[in-house]
Amino acid sequence: MEHPDTIHAMGSLASTYYKCGKYRETEKLDIQVLDATKRIFGVEHPKTIIAMEYLASAYYQLAKYTEAEKLDIQLLDATKRIFGVEHPKTIIAMEYLASAYHKLAKYTQAEKLEIQVLDARNGILDARTRILGVEHLDTIRAMENLSITYHKLEKYTEEEKLEIQILDAMTRILGVEHPDTIRVMGNLAVTYGHLGKYTEAEKLEIQVLDARTRILGVEHLDTIHAMGNLAGTYGCLGKYTEAEKLKIQVLDARNRIVGVEHPDTINAMENLAETYCCLGKYTEAEKLDMQVLDARNRIHGVEHPDTIDAMENLAVIYYELGKHTEAEKLEIQILDARNRILGVEHPHTILAMENLAATFRSLGKDTDAEKLVIHAQEVKNRVAGVQSLYATATMASVEEAQETRVLNMRSTALEEESLHSTQVVLNLPVQAVLLDTTMNSEKKGMYFDNGCLNPL
Repeated sequence: MEHPDTIHAMGSLASTYYKCGKYRETEKLDIQVLDATKRIFGVEHPKTIIAMEYLASAYYQLAKYTEAEKLDIQLLDATKRIFGVEHPKTIIAMEYLASAYHKLAKYTQAEKLEIQVLDARNGILDARTRILGVEHLDTIRAMENLSITYHKLEKYTEEEKLEIQILDAMTRILGVEHPDTIRVMGNLAVTYGHLGKYTEAEKLEIQVLDARTRILGVEHLDTIHAMGNLAGTYGCLGKYTEAEKLKIQVLDARNRIVGVEHPDTINAMENLAETYCCLGKYTEAEKLDMQVLDARNRIHGVEHPDTIDAMENLAVIYYELGKHTEAEKLEIQILDARNRILGVEHPHTILAMENLAATFRSLGKDTDAEKLVIHAQEVKNRVAGVQSLYATATMASVEEAQETRVLNMRSTALEEESLHSTQVVLNLPVQAVLLDTTMNSEKKGMYFDNGCLNPL
């Protein structure tokens, strides 16, 4: 069992299991290999360190991120002692641990490690850059990992600075039409959106869409994503006619490629409906939002957050079309659901009260409107920790609620994914950060992201 050849054979079999996707079998063997190498060679032997790396990789594939983190901490500590802080193996170990922190949403810890790898925020080149050079692909990927951490921490100014450097390097090394260069353009455009730099975002997204169309074709998913992102930026710039044209193309493509009931298709409907609202095309928006609500009811059920959001959007359309009775029915359901699911003091519940109060006012139900406004104000005061100052509500308050009801119209549909992704290819089994950033094209300046740290 403890002969080096036996351990080597176990490691080889574990590697084969890994390649076949048999990660549980890999884990069992890797644990045995690590235990044996520790006993025979000691904790700080290079073979023990390699065994740690392989077991950590298996943990990643099994989503055992806490176990992976513990191993990666040991691995970094050992490589520092054996090789020193600036050795490539130590730097890679830092990246591994940063990856574990990402999976566990420990972004502050990830940031500290990644700044050691590349102190780009202050423009100082650190150990990795001195060893590999500023334009080495590993250095650029380290920048990308740090930029993703900045994104998670909402440090968009720091993220912007890094992404400008990354794009400049990628353009020089790989050329303007290389997929990685185009991807980085998309990343920087998303960051510009977060910073409210919509004109800069628009310029980049036009380049991305043009390149995707030429290289991949109009119906490739990446091209459709690029259309959606540019449409979102058009919306932020108030260019609703341009946004409408692109969103119609996105919806048509989604219908053909993934089908009517695919979540991406439903989101595309919702986004186009929102643009119709901005253009005052409420009848067209109504048709789409009715389809969205029907689909969400079937797929998710009545009380799913997405279904309730779809109700809210349709209620807004009804209100704009003067269909106040239809709006009232939906808003009563919405308020009831918000109360049960979120509780009376949740901001969305309070907003639902105010929306319904405005609809009551439009229907001439002034007494009902006053009661709801009073209740909403009392809840607000309670949440704020102050005694209620209002014994009664004036009709001016109800009118204010009516304005709020219209202004608080919001779309919850997520627009296409920007290719805000980095996959760091290291020299060891684990690979680092893969992030997909999804943006809400209609909510001005608001972008939402789904991070996925995906060791392969």
